[in-house]
Amino acid sequence: MKKLILLSLLVWSAHYGLYSQTAEIDSLETLIQQAPDDTSKLKNLVPLISKVRRVDLNRGMALVEKGLTLSQEIGNDEYTCRIGLEKAMILLNSGKTDLALEKSLEMGSLCEKVDLLNKSGTAYFLASNVSLSKGNPKDAMKYAQLSIKKSREGDYTYGQVLGLKALGDIAEGQGDYVKALAHYQEGMVISKENNFGSQIMVLNNNLGITYDMMGMNDKALGHYIEAEEYADKNGERDGQISFLANIADILGMQGEYQKAYDISMKALEIVSQTNNKREVPGLLSQLGKLSGQLGDTDKELDYYQQARALSEELNNQRALSFSLDNLANYYLRYGPKSKAEPLFLESLRIREAIDFKPGISKSYNNLAEYYEAENQPNRAIRYYSQAEQIAKEMNYQEELRNSYSGLARMHADRQNYKEAYAYQSQYLIVKDSIWNENRNAEIARMEVQFDIKQKENEIADLEEDRRILQESRKKDLRIRQLLIASALLLGLLLFSVIWWARSIKKKNSIIEESRRQVSQSLLEKETLLKEIHHRVKNNLQIVSSLLNLQTRHATDDQTISTIREGQSRVQAMSLIHNQLYQSEKLHMIDMQDYLSRLIQNINTMFHEHRISTEVDAEGVEFDIDTAMPLGLIINELVTNSYKYAFAKGEEGLIKIKIDEMENGSYQLMVSDNGKGFDHGTKESKSNSLGLRLVSILTKQLNGEVNNMNKDGATVLIDFAPAQMAA
Repeated sequence: MKKLILLSLLVWSAHYGLYSQTAEIDSLETLIQQAPDDTSKLKNLVPLISKVRRVDLNRGMALVEKGLTLSQEIGNDEYTCRIGLEKAMILLNSGKTDLALEKSLEMGSLCEKVDLLNKSGTAYFLASNVSLSKGNPKDAMKYAQLSIKKSREGDYTYGQVLGLKALGDIAEGQGDYVKALAHYQEGMVISKENNFGSQIMVLNNNLGITYDMMGMNDKALGHYIEAEEYADKNGERDGQISFLANIADILGMQGEYQKAYDISMKALEIVSQTNNKREVPGLLSQLGKLSGQLGDTDKELDYYQQARALSEELNNQRALSFSLDNLANYYLRYGPKSKAEPLFLESLRIREAIDFKPGISKSYNNLAEYYEAENQPNRAIRYYSQAEQIAKEMNYQEELRNSYSGLARMHADRQNYKEAYAYQSQYLIVKDSIWNENRNAEIARMEVQFDIKQKENEIADLEEDRRILQESRKKDLRIRQLLIASALLLGLLLFSVIWWARSIKKKNSIIEESRRQVSQSLLEKETLLKEIHHRVKNNLQIVSSLLNLQTRHATDDQTISTIREGQSRVQAMSLIHNQLYQSEKLHMIDMQDYLSRLIQNINTMFHEHRISTEVDAEGVEFDIDTAMPLGLIINELVTNSYKYAFAKGEEGLIKIKIDEMENGSYQLMVSDNGKGFDHGTKESKSNSLGLRLVSILTKQLNGEVNNMNKDGATVLIDFAPAQMAA
């Protein structure tokens, strides 16, 4: 809840602080007007340009041209270098990448010539940034290394941070997220040591993007919010655009589509105030995706087309490849499908030209999915295999998972069940490894923080001991001067205190070691229990996958329906073990979370229906002995509602609610607003197995079933949880 409140404030904070620099700008303009000579004017003009370009690119460019004219008239190469560098930044933010690259390299040479190595390092950093956006990673790497070299020669730590950021951007673009994190974190350490606030902001954003790509959304969101807070406080509007876009992206992944759309629109409003076009293609693509998720497909297509046009105008090849993917997927979903293939192929051509390996792997998977949908299995398998090869080379887990899943489906269609099973197993291993890698990285980070905290505590204890010892010596000296006998007595007393303190410390150490051993034993048992749940979940998922593959070769509708019902029951049990595996609580199931996932699985099985669902089990937790039969009961009842309560194409609503009663027992209610119960129908008889299963499981819970017709069908089950019955 705190996170949602904070995110809702971000929309408001996007406008807060936009005018915080007005007073500084006015003050600098006054100083320029009162300057006694041209050099003094230039001295104040450089910081003025830096302030103004952050809020108004056009006004910033006008000041740049005036400054360059003045510096060239008086022959001051130092200020020509400084102001020329500001021009390169404005050109980059305006989307004029070719001119920005040309000006950056020109200023790199000029600044080096006048021994401004710090500015030279900044210029080569900009050249690296532009080269990467144009799809030239080799040039980007060359300029980034040159930026670090010049910055070190000039003892310019800020420039070293810029160079490290550039190296991180290049590694991230090539899918080497571990190396990217290493460069960003090294830059963050230097920035915090030197209090480089703006770079702490930028690096937080980059760390957020990298964690986002690794699937660690909570860590990513934390870095985005920290970056946005700095941007808000210091009026960094360009930064706010990027951070708000990233926050909206995570909200979209979490299903908060309207909130994500509103934040993206606010970011777009800030763009219109700054004239910064660089972020716009990504924002337009994001708004297109969110529009589709909100049901407005016309607006979705319009945003995708705008993103494509602007990416071509800005010559942003990476953004162009993503906009082409979005358009192709749109036509694949809504037609005409014939438009999808050339767009996917064009996206692949661009990514191969700029050596964007994560994108190449993604393009291969996109094409494979297209040919799979078009019933061209040979092409589909070939592209899935190519995607798998690149993803393996890069250790790109997300696309590797998609490749394995596609290859499992294709081999199952060809009845190559041995290969299908092997790829399905690999898919599950990769899927679990993504979660485990993220968890292990978090554990390692916590261990490092614990070690650092422990060292800090030890240092503090030593400092305190030293302070106490110094005070004792001073007192001891004064006492000896007055009375030697008293000094001896005080020394004896002090020795006794130290001996006593050491004795207590030794006892505490023994107690602490005992606690550590107990904690280690508990951790080992928890790990073993998690592993058991993990293996059970994996085995159930493999059974579910094999049942799904079997439906492809069943021709009888009744057989397919029976297999899918069995698959649904297996998934209901698998979700229990999956939640226990991932949860910190090894003995209790959060029913709100579990039922939401269970209903999502059922909805996927009946995707052609237009049925809405509501789950109300907030705060309810059961152990596995209660959650397992209850989940199977709800699975049967909700499946029955989907199948029999509504006519084909009819809209409807299914509600699931669990209430705690006054006597400590619980009541489950599953209701729909369909046609109600009719026990004499063919459907009722055909579903006798499911109804018998509900009856048996209810008895297992010491419960009682009541059916009623009221604005549809309602099933009430009063039951006592297993832990209560025991």
